[in-house]
Amino acid sequence: MQRSAKTISGVLLSALALAGCGSSSPAAIPHTDISFKSPVIEGTKIPALYTCDGKDISPPFEWGPVPPQTKELAILVLSIAPSLTPGRYEVAPVWGIAGINPALHKIAAGQVPQGAHLGLTATGREHYELCPPKKLTANYQFSLYAVPSGVTVPPNFGDEQLLSGLASGNTPLASHASGGFPVIYKRK
Repeated sequence: MQRSAKTISGVLLSALALAGCGSSSPAAIPHTDISFKSPVIEGTKIPALYTCDGKDISPPFEWGPVPPQTKELAILVLSIAPSLTPGRYEVAPVWGIAGINPALHKIAAGQVPQGAHLGLTATGREHYELCPPKKLTANYQFSLYAVPSGVTVPPNFGDEQLLSGLASGNTPLASHASGGFPVIYKRK
């Protein structure tokens, strides 16, 4: 499900507007920055182990407290690349996982916590795949979102589903408690 040619500000706005599908009016979660990181990522560099040059498994993640209204957590990894149109970007999902228990505060490398489910990548697969073309550098955005009650993120969700539902309902950007970090990787 690759979206074509979005401006970077549109991408960031969409990333702040995490969503599920099938929601009518999600319970609002006030804007909160959630501390979100991977202990193996220094700055913006990801070790090759967590790419297709290595084992191509998701890195470990850690995060801080989440708002009390959080029903579940979701992680979305997007590839962000310049398009042929100047000032615009191609955005594609690399990995998505939802249904993470909000009581958790970390996930081990390559693991899907009990009760969580994967979303679909741009190639329609349910797995982590950080794999830019050989010898090219790619930019990625890793984001964690607090999902409130009233929002459903189904199995096999796509990035568009994930980034549309929380912005729906009576309040624009009804929930945007989130945290994230960029990653840059040049394939061997």
